[in-house]
Amino acid sequence: MMKKLLFTFALGTFFVTGSVAQSNLNMEAWTGNECDEWGTLNSFMLLNAPQTTFQEQTDPGEGLSSARITTGYWLGATTFGAPSDTVSGIFTLGEAIASPAGDGNIGLPCTSTPDSVSFMYKADLEPGDTGIVIVQLSYWDALLDSQMIFAQGSQMIADSGDWQTVTIPVYDFSGGVAIPDTLQIICASSMGSFFGTPMPIIGSTIYVDNFFVPNFFNVGERDENVKFSVYPNPSSDDVVIKNGSSKSDMDVEMIDINGKLVRSYTDVAGGEMTIDGNGLARGSYFVKVTSGGKQVIKQVIFQ
Repeated sequence: MMKKLLFTFALGTFFVTGSVAQSNLNMEAWTGNECDEWGTLNSFMLLNAPQTTFQEQTDPGEGLSSARITTGYWLGATTFGAPSDTVSGIFTLGEAIASPAGDGNIGLPCTSTPDSVSFMYKADLEPGDTGIVIVQLSYWDALLDSQMIFAQGSQMIADSGDWQTVTIPVYDFSGGVAIPDTLQIICASSMGSFFGTPMPIIGSTIYVDNFFVPNFFNVGERDENVKFSVYPNPSSDDVVIKNGSSKSDMDVEMIDINGKLVRSYTDVAGGEMTIDGNGLARGSYFVKVTSGGKQVIKQVIFQ
């Protein structure tokens, strides 16, 4: 059976594997009607869906092209999970949103949480409609078998005549503890496709260009000089923390997913220690290890 479209995915969860270098944040590269390294609903044109994302070259925000995202009418969209046959244009960083044979995963690998994301936009919205751009950071929780969103920022898009540059603050609900594995940027010409109100209105259009994510060109890269390891992971009992590059003393903190400190160990000698899992609630934790001027945070799961 064909998988339903994820029209409510902004409130849901995501996962994408692999390491992809992202270089088309300025919307300059297109292949046919698809913006390279971004996803759209255009693949559903084979099922009589309207084209909702276009390459805009007449009045781009910067460079030679931007993305134009518009709300259209698709008879039968409710069959695929949409709240109505009026569907917002949706434009997402990473893989295609969905396709008749696809899995609906979106996003790109990311190992750091930016404080903000900036971009350019303009909008030609129908009266009563609102566009939206959402930025999300998440990590995979193997125990819950789910992608956990821990940082988010959004910009509601109002009608505007000229291009504007805005900066979205990204709020980290983990207090800086969580380490992301996935970054999503989601743009919609009618926010009602996510939240149910206001209802999408045919013809509402937003344009986006020139996204800037601090440190984003480090996506998928990790510091290979950091040799701390945590194993076994997941664990049903004890967990060993080992400094693979030296035997310097370590300070170790264990923090739950709500940012609460649950265990603390200082001046652990020998570069290795064992955390006793007895008394710990089953679930995900973050282990912060400081030693020899290096600090790393690793996720550990007790199951």
